[in-house]
Amino acid sequence: MHWVRLITFVILPLLLALAAPVLILWAWGNDWPLLPALLAGIMFLAAAIVVHLSGQLSQPQTNAAQEAIWQELHALRQKVDALLAQPRQQAPAPDEKERKTPVKKTVAERREPASPPAEQSLGNEPQRPAMSASAEEALAGFQLYMEPVIDLASGQTALYRAHPALPAEGERIYLGRHAQLRARTLGRAAALQARTVDGALAFAHRLRARGASPGIICPLDVAVLAQTDAAERLQRLLEASAENRKAAEMVYFAVPFNELASTSREARMHLMMLAQSVAGFVIDHDGVLSPDTPLPLPLPVRHVDVPGQALALAAGLSDMEALAGRYAERGWRIIASEVGDVATARQVTPLAALARGAHFSPPRRVREEALGIRSGHRQETGAMETSPPVRMAAAR
Repeated sequence: MHWVRLITFVILPLLLALAAPVLILWAWGNDWPLLPALLAGIMFLAAAIVVHLSGQLSQPQTNAAQEAIWQELHALRQKVDALLAQPRQQAPAPDEKERKTPVKKTVAERREPASPPAEQSLGNEPQRPAMSASAEEALAGFQLYMEPVIDLASGQTALYRAHPALPAEGERIYLGRHAQLRARTLGRAAALQARTVDGALAFAHRLRARGASPGIICPLDVAVLAQTDAAERLQRLLEASAENRKAAEMVYFAVPFNELASTSREARMHLMMLAQSVAGFVIDHDGVLSPDTPLPLPLPVRHVDVPGQALALAAGLSDMEALAGRYAERGWRIIASEVGDVATARQVTPLAALARGAHFSPPRRVREEALGIRSGHRQETGAMETSPPVRMAAAR
């Protein structure tokens, strides 16, 4: 059937199209009247166009076939995951595992849910023993920092932005986006994401207990959501209890716009799943995002986080008030980030409703007892205060 369609709707129109100039050249070379030859050539070209378009319009739709392929790939992935899970089911007895497992890893595992971490589904089991010690040591020093987001009109704290932190050399730390990249290199990105969400929920619960209700912006590593077990793990955290469900109503997931536009199909499905459990999303963007920009996904976006310097450069535009009005019509509020001085704070005021940065308050470490971090974890008290350049470079 494929060859019949190829001959009828591709090769035959091509021959008809080539026959038109050949006929005209043959009539001109033999001193025949050119008018009949031109008319015949036009008829050949018209026939070629009609035949080719008929083939294109009669081509069967491939959406159903593509959906079947996606379902088949999903089924194959489940089979691969089941095969990879078999060696873990034949693991040695608990007392033998304790002799082979470092103490710090045991402490970290007590904080993790009973389900295996998402990274194990990628088939990286042979490499895990070589890097598991450093990975567990890094996550054992996990800390959560909170940065106030200030309402420029009232001067009050309207939101908090969570920043995960991992220990680095000496008293330095990886903060925010740098911590996510560090966890990726250690193969523990899903575990770090789960701890960050868990810490944000615990912080939101403490705020609710005190009668305060500012939102919590929690950064989301979109690459982690390509793993089904990691996404389901986050969903379980958000819906683990009635307290968690109420706390999740205060949480906004922050995702970079560039990663959102290039994410996989599985990650997009999981993003839509998580969107049903939280208050909304924050889009991180390196510049002033046009309010007419279509989003790759129909997410409930509530805020757009833009660097203060980019907003300060845009403040010279004559249509700033109109641009702010279009943002408001779409339901977006602008957060000016990395505001480091009074001048920048004044420049971003015409467009931004909220702001954060060193001018207002640096990220502050949340106490261990607020997150339920056990004493076996490494402490990093004072690391932020002793290395301001690392703090500001990693804050985003």
